[in-house]
Amino acid sequence: MPYCPGSFSAAQARERPRWVDREEDKVNQFPAYLSGSAPALSPRDRRVTLTFPNVRWVALAKSAFAALLLVALFRHNLIRLWQRTNPLTGDPNWGHAVFVPLSGILYLYLNRAALRSAAIRPTWAGLPVLLGGIVLFLAAIWPGQNEYLQDVGMLVALAGAVLMGLGWRVLRVAWFPIFFLICAIPWPETFYNWVCSPLQYLAAGGAVKFLNAVGLDAKQIGTKIYFFDGLKVPRALNVAEACSGLRALGTFVTVAAVIAFLNRRAPWQKALITLSAVPVAVACNVARVAGQALLDHYAGPSVTEGSYHTLGGSFMYLVGFFMIIAIAWVVDHLLIAEDSVAGVAQPAAPGMTTSADGDSGSPRPNHRTSDGGGPRRNAFVYAVLVSVLVVSAVGLSAATRLLRLTFAKLPIALAQPIDTLPANLGMWRQIGPDAVLDAAVQESLGTRDYVMRNYVDTRQIDPATLQRMQTASPQDRQLLLLRLMTEHPEAMVNL
Repeated sequence: MPYCPGSFSAAQARERPRWVDREEDKVNQFPAYLSGSAPALSPRDRRVTLTFPNVRWVALAKSAFAALLLVALFRHNLIRLWQRTNPLTGDPNWGHAVFVPLSGILYLYLNRAALRSAAIRPTWAGLPVLLGGIVLFLAAIWPGQNEYLQDVGMLVALAGAVLMGLGWRVLRVAWFPIFFLICAIPWPETFYNWVCSPLQYLAAGGAVKFLNAVGLDAKQIGTKIYFFDGLKVPRALNVAEACSGLRALGTFVTVAAVIAFLNRRAPWQKALITLSAVPVAVACNVARVAGQALLDHYAGPSVTEGSYHTLGGSFMYLVGFFMIIAIAWVVDHLLIAEDSVAGVAQPAAPGMTTSADGDSGSPRPNHRTSDGGGPRRNAFVYAVLVSVLVVSAVGLSAATRLLRLTFAKLPIALAQPIDTLPANLGMWRQIGPDAVLDAAVQESLGTRDYVMRNYVDTRQIDPATLQRMQTASPQDRQLLLLRLMTEHPEAMVNL
């Protein structure tokens, strides 16, 4: 690039972007071009170059239009997810989901300098990712009929659209908000139950060990905690699914990921902080169950049920949050990377320039916003992206009407009341009347249609014992059932 005397020093000219040099060279040499003494402009110099703000506004408009097409394509999924996870009427286990996209927006805002400086280079590499996500989404609708895979396909398609329309450098900055959305997707029921049951046993077992350590006579049988401690009839506490700690696990993992990724850290530090949420959630839930058991034993059930039960859970959320903050502080201050100790400069963020002393300093954006393919190639890639989304959205709408597809699980009315379940099921016989839950517990569960009863296997219990169980008082019947559960656990089922 020729240097123009009188306009910049040699050092300043080397620091200025090439596109600025070309434009100012043409301005400074304009009289020479008029006189015909200057060399002819090259095709590269004759090309009209948009300024940086204009390019960004065009890219923003294109991204907004592509986002609207994605919403149109996945509108049924988005409606279902909102109905399932909204904090007002949704599933309490996923009340934290609404904060996941908000955290992603905050992440993009904090990294806005890197996002502005990232070169916009549409690439064909995003096309197979986009098509793969759409195919997975459609296959999960039919014949898969799997809502979780539908949601995963939506996220894959979103990542493919960003990669295809904006390029690798933008995806390098925006990958975390996209993949972090997985924390807002409810788990499949099968996987949820598979994880929930071990957590119930773990919470009950940990609480019993703590109670024994403080001198109380407690025993675990399944997911129930029994207090003997001089009582004629042992007091039973049930660790239900709502007390398994699965809700706290999802919430703490989300909080830990936000804390880890909203600050500049090494990848291993981010992974360590995020994974620390698992033992924190388990420890907090065990402590909550043990604390509730202690209050129930010394203060009575009236203290541990209803609003007190909810208050205890909220307090442990607060404790867990500060535990994660403490772990992040330890990782940041006690586990220091060798590069930082030695004074080696850290690499600059994508799109940042680094000064001579190694300090990234203030971000200086890279104004080259398109690759060597040129505007025609980029426009063609974007046109293909829009075409794929439009065809997929229109095709899905047509298939929905033609095949009468439904994207929401509607409640199915019971053929008969649940309490009409037979007292005799083959060789299994009901012992005693149905248990009745407290009104506050029923409100917490969100239903009044339930059954709590005990069945025993008549093939393993002699008739005399069965008759004694049926005619015994509630306290004596509970003792007989507890003895049966201890000696022959396979001969008893609690519904």
